[in-house]
Amino acid sequence: MIQVLDTFVSDWNVIIVRRDENEDAPPEYMTPKEAEEICFNALLFGIVWGIGAQLEETSRPKFDALVQEILSQDNVITKYEIDVEQVEPKKFPVNLPEFKSLFELSYQPQNLAWISWTKTVPEYEVPTGCTYAEVVVPTLDSIRINNNLNRLLRYGKHTLIVGPTGTGKSITVLNELKQNFENEEYTYLSMAFSA
Repeated sequence: MIQVLDTFVSDWNVIIVRRDENEDAPPEYMTPKEAEEICFNALLFGIVWGIGAQLEETSRPKFDALVQEILSQDNVITKYEIDVEQVEPKKFPVNLPEFKSLFELSYQPQNLAWISWTKTVPEYEVPTGCTYAEVVVPTLDSIRINNNLNRLLRYGKHTLIVGPTGTGKSITVLNELKQNFENEEYTYLSMAFSA
Protein backbone atom coordinates (compact mmCIF):
# COMPACT_ATOMS: atom_id res chain seq x y z
CA MET A 1 0.00 0.00 0.00
CA ILE A 2 2.81 2.41 0.87
CA GLN A 3 4.52 1.69 -2.46
CA VAL A 4 1.33 2.59 -4.36
CA LEU A 5 0.83 5.75 -2.26
CA ASP A 6 4.46 6.72 -2.85
CA THR A 7 3.91 6.73 -6.63
CA PHE A 8 1.42 9.58 -6.24
CA VAL A 9 3.57 11.86 -4.08
CA SER A 10 6.77 10.99 -5.98
CA ASP A 11 5.33 13.05 -8.84
CA TRP A 12 5.87 16.13 -6.70
CA ASN A 13 9.63 15.45 -6.62
CA VAL A 14 9.69 14.93 -10.39
CA ILE A 15 7.93 18.27 -10.96
CA ILE A 16 10.45 20.05 -8.73
CA VAL A 17 13.39 18.46 -10.59
CA ARG A 18 11.93 19.46 -13.96
CA ARG A 19 11.49 23.03 -12.79
CA ASP A 20 15.13 23.14 -11.68
CA GLU A 21 16.30 21.80 -15.06
CA ASN A 22 14.26 24.34 -17.01
CA GLU A 23 14.61 27.60 -15.13
CA ASP A 24 12.82 29.56 -17.88
CA ALA A 25 9.57 27.64 -17.40
CA PRO A 26 7.05 29.39 -15.16
CA PRO A 27 6.59 27.49 -11.90
CA GLU A 28 3.29 25.72 -11.30
CA TYR A 29 2.33 25.69 -7.66
CA MET A 30 -0.04 23.26 -6.03
CA THR A 31 -2.26 24.71 -3.35
CA PRO A 32 -2.21 23.07 0.09
CA LYS A 33 -5.86 22.07 -0.45
CA GLU A 34 -4.97 20.30 -3.72
CA ALA A 35 -2.03 18.55 -2.06
CA GLU A 36 -4.27 17.40 0.79
CA GLU A 37 -6.92 16.19 -1.67
CA ILE A 38 -4.34 14.21 -3.63
CA CYS A 39 -3.00 12.66 -0.41
CA PHE A 40 -6.42 11.49 0.81
CA ASN A 41 -7.43 10.14 -2.60
CA ALA A 42 -4.03 8.51 -3.15
CA LEU A 43 -4.39 6.88 0.28
CA LEU A 44 -7.77 5.45 -0.72
CA PHE A 45 -6.32 4.27 -4.06
CA GLY A 46 -3.41 2.72 -2.13
CA ILE A 47 -5.80 0.92 0.22
CA VAL A 48 -7.89 -0.44 -2.66
CA TRP A 49 -4.95 -1.50 -4.86
CA GLY A 50 -2.19 -2.02 -2.30
CA ILE A 51 -4.34 -4.26 -0.08
CA GLY A 52 -7.46 -5.14 -2.07
CA ALA A 53 -5.59 -6.22 -5.19
CA GLN A 54 -3.98 -9.02 -3.20
CA LEU A 55 -7.38 -10.57 -2.51
CA GLU A 56 -9.01 -13.25 -4.58
CA GLU A 57 -11.84 -12.04 -6.81
CA THR A 58 -14.42 -13.70 -4.53
CA SER A 59 -13.19 -11.76 -1.47
CA ARG A 60 -13.04 -8.35 -3.12
CA PRO A 61 -16.77 -7.52 -2.68
CA LYS A 62 -16.49 -7.97 1.11
CA PHE A 63 -13.37 -5.82 1.26
CA ASP A 64 -15.02 -3.24 -1.00
CA ALA A 65 -18.10 -3.15 1.25
CA LEU A 66 -15.91 -2.68 4.36
CA VAL A 67 -13.99 0.22 2.82
CA GLN A 68 -17.24 1.83 1.66
CA GLU A 69 -18.66 1.51 5.19
CA ILE A 70 -15.55 3.21 6.56
CA LEU A 71 -15.89 5.99 3.97
CA SER A 72 -19.53 6.52 4.98
CA GLN A 73 -18.40 6.82 8.62
CA ASP A 74 -20.05 3.61 9.81
CA ASN A 75 -18.64 2.35 13.09
CA VAL A 76 -17.07 -0.85 11.74
CA ILE A 77 -15.27 -1.51 15.04
CA THR A 78 -18.58 -2.10 16.82
CA LYS A 79 -20.37 -3.61 13.83
CA TYR A 80 -17.74 -6.31 13.25
CA GLU A 81 -16.68 -6.58 16.90
CA ILE A 82 -13.05 -5.75 16.13
CA ASP A 83 -10.87 -5.99 19.22
CA VAL A 84 -9.19 -2.57 19.08
CA GLU A 85 -9.59 0.66 20.99
CA GLN A 86 -12.86 2.42 20.14
CA VAL A 87 -12.32 5.58 18.11
CA GLU A 88 -14.68 8.17 16.71
CA PRO A 89 -15.26 7.61 12.95
CA LYS A 90 -13.85 10.51 10.94
CA LYS A 91 -14.89 11.83 7.55
CA PHE A 92 -12.53 10.68 4.81
CA PRO A 93 -12.65 13.65 2.41
CA VAL A 94 -12.84 12.01 -1.01
CA ASN A 95 -15.24 12.91 -3.79
CA LEU A 96 -16.30 9.70 -5.54
CA PRO A 97 -18.64 9.49 -8.55
CA GLU A 98 -21.49 6.97 -8.74
CA PHE A 99 -20.03 3.47 -8.65
CA LYS A 100 -20.78 -0.13 -7.73
CA SER A 101 -17.29 -1.03 -6.54
CA LEU A 102 -14.16 0.92 -5.67
CA PHE A 103 -12.32 -1.55 -7.90
CA GLU A 104 -14.08 0.05 -10.91
CA LEU A 105 -12.47 3.45 -10.30
CA SER A 106 -9.08 4.98 -10.97
CA TYR A 107 -7.84 8.14 -9.29
CA GLN A 108 -6.43 10.74 -11.70
CA PRO A 109 -4.40 13.25 -9.63
CA GLN A 110 -3.84 15.59 -12.59
CA ASN A 111 -7.64 16.15 -12.72
CA LEU A 112 -8.27 15.60 -9.00
CA ALA A 113 -10.99 13.13 -10.03
CA TRP A 114 -11.99 9.48 -9.90
CA ILE A 115 -13.03 7.96 -13.24
CA SER A 116 -13.92 4.53 -14.56
CA TRP A 117 -10.90 2.43 -15.53
CA THR A 118 -12.37 1.97 -19.01
CA LYS A 119 -12.21 5.73 -19.58
CA THR A 120 -8.45 5.79 -18.92
CA VAL A 121 -7.68 4.22 -22.33
CA PRO A 122 -8.88 5.08 -25.84
CA GLU A 123 -11.58 2.92 -27.40
CA TYR A 124 -10.01 -0.20 -28.88
CA GLU A 125 -9.81 -0.61 -32.64
CA VAL A 126 -8.47 -3.80 -34.20
CA PRO A 127 -5.28 -2.90 -36.07
CA THR A 128 -5.48 -3.56 -39.81
CA GLY A 129 -3.23 -6.25 -41.23
CA CYS A 130 -2.55 -8.05 -37.97
CA THR A 131 -2.96 -11.75 -37.36
CA TYR A 132 -5.48 -13.23 -34.94
CA ALA A 133 -2.67 -14.04 -32.48
CA GLU A 134 -1.60 -10.38 -32.43
CA VAL A 135 -5.03 -9.07 -31.40
CA VAL A 136 -5.14 -8.28 -27.69
CA VAL A 137 -8.46 -6.70 -26.71
CA PRO A 138 -8.19 -4.70 -23.49
CA THR A 139 -10.46 -5.88 -20.68
CA LEU A 140 -11.22 -4.18 -17.39
CA ASP A 141 -8.67 -6.45 -15.67
CA SER A 142 -5.93 -5.85 -18.24
CA ILE A 143 -6.51 -2.07 -18.11
CA ARG A 144 -6.21 -2.09 -14.31
CA ILE A 145 -3.13 -4.31 -14.36
CA ASN A 146 -1.44 -2.24 -17.09
CA ASN A 147 -2.13 1.04 -15.29
CA ASN A 148 -0.90 -0.19 -11.92
CA LEU A 149 2.09 -2.00 -13.44
CA ASN A 150 3.05 1.12 -15.39
CA ARG A 151 2.70 3.32 -12.30
CA LEU A 152 4.81 1.00 -10.13
CA LEU A 153 7.54 0.41 -12.74
CA ARG A 154 7.89 4.13 -13.56
CA TYR A 155 8.78 4.74 -9.93
CA GLY A 156 11.13 1.77 -9.59
CA LYS A 157 8.79 -0.35 -7.44
CA HIS A 158 9.17 -4.11 -7.63
CA THR A 159 6.05 -5.89 -8.83
CA LEU A 160 4.72 -9.42 -8.88
CA ILE A 161 1.65 -10.30 -10.95
CA VAL A 162 -0.10 -13.44 -9.74
CA GLY A 163 -3.25 -15.32 -10.69
CA PRO A 164 -4.60 -18.56 -12.11
CA THR A 165 -3.12 -20.14 -15.23
CA GLY A 166 -4.55 -18.85 -18.52
CA THR A 167 -5.85 -15.49 -17.31
CA GLY A 168 -3.60 -13.38 -19.55
CA LYS A 169 -0.96 -12.26 -17.07
CA SER A 170 1.98 -12.88 -19.41
CA ILE A 171 0.34 -11.25 -22.42
CA THR A 172 -0.75 -8.25 -20.35
CA VAL A 173 2.70 -7.71 -18.85
CA LEU A 174 4.51 -8.22 -22.19
CA ASN A 175 2.14 -5.77 -23.91
CA GLU A 176 2.78 -3.15 -21.23
CA LEU A 177 6.54 -3.64 -21.45
CA LYS A 178 6.52 -3.45 -25.28
CA GLN A 179 4.31 -0.35 -25.38
CA ASN A 180 5.86 1.72 -22.59
CA PHE A 181 9.19 0.25 -21.55
CA GLU A 182 11.02 -0.59 -24.76
CA ASN A 183 12.94 2.61 -25.45
CA GLU A 184 16.25 4.36 -24.77
CA GLU A 185 15.54 4.56 -21.04
CA TYR A 186 14.17 1.03 -20.43
CA THR A 187 14.71 -2.48 -21.67
CA TYR A 188 13.38 -5.83 -20.55
CA LEU A 189 14.31 -9.47 -20.77
CA SER A 190 11.50 -11.94 -21.38
CA MET A 191 11.80 -15.52 -20.13
CA ALA A 192 9.10 -18.17 -20.38
CA PHE A 193 8.31 -20.61 -17.60
CA SER A 194 5.72 -23.35 -17.88
CA ALA A 195 3.32 -24.46 -15.15
